[in-house]
Amino acid sequence: MQYNSTLNSAPFYVFILANVVATLLPSGIMYAIAKVLKKKDI
Repeated sequence: MQYNSTLNSAPFYVFILANVVATLLPSGIMYAIAKVLKKKDI
C-alpha cells in the first residue's frame, strides 16, 4: 500500500482552515461591532 500525501494530508489542512475561519470570523465581527460602538460614543 502506497502512502498518498495528498490524500492523507488534505483533511489536516481542511481542519486547520476550518479552525482559522471559526476563530477569525467571530473576531472580525466583534471588532467591527466594537469599532461602530466606539464611533457612536464619541
